[in-house]
Amino acid sequence: LQQQQQKQQHESAGSSSSCTATADLKAGHEGGLQLQEADLVAEAELDMHNAIANEYAREVSEIAQNTHALQRAMNELARHTISQGEMLEGIESQMEEAAEKTVKAAEQLQITEEHSRRNLKWTICLMMLVMGVSATVVSTLWR
Repeated sequence: LQQQQQKQQHESAGSSSSCTATADLKAGHEGGLQLQEADLVAEAELDMHNAIANEYAREVSEIAQNTHALQRAMNELARHTISQGEMLEGIESQMEEAAEKTVKAAEQLQITEEHSRRNLKWTICLMMLVMGVSATVVSTLWR
């Protein structure tokens, strides 16, 4: 655009000095190069910002995935903890039941021991009576 304007000015001015025309063309050409360079810099900055935004989005997505994975792990850990708590309650109740049965078994053993002693005393007395009667019968027969 600038070059066209400069050409028009150059043509309207007629045949001004050739030095002035050459200088104008060089200035227009340099201005165009500066615009191209500015466009390239702006495009490079845009690419860089786009890359940064893409990386940021990828990192946010990765953090979200990691957060979901952590949430799933925590939920699984909570379920596992509840399950273990239930198992411990079952074990505790079984231990209490075993302790109660052990106490009852000890009582039964004590009762059985008392009966056994009593029966042993009666057995000994009965044996002595049988031996006494046998001795009396034998002594009567021998006479």
